[in-house]
Amino acid sequence: MENRFKTEEEIYLLSEHVHPLDKGFELFRLNYRQNDWAEADHVTDHILNMAERSYNSRQKWVTLFL
Repeated sequence: MENRFKTEEEIYLLSEHVHPLDKGFELFRLNYRQNDWAEADHVTDHILNMAERSYNSRQKWVTLFL
C-alpha cells in the first residue's frame, strides 16, 4: 500500500507498517544526506504538522476519558 502526503508535488512513501512520523524522518535523512536543504526543510515542516495533529488528537481522547 502506498502512503503519501501532500506537498507542492506528491511524495510517495512505500512502507506500510511504520508510523507516518518515522517515514517523514526517513525522508528527511535522505534529503539531508543529499544536501537538498530546501526539500529537507520542507519535510521538517510536514513532520511538525503531523506531530501537532497527532498530539492534538491524543489530547482530545485523553480529555474524553478523564
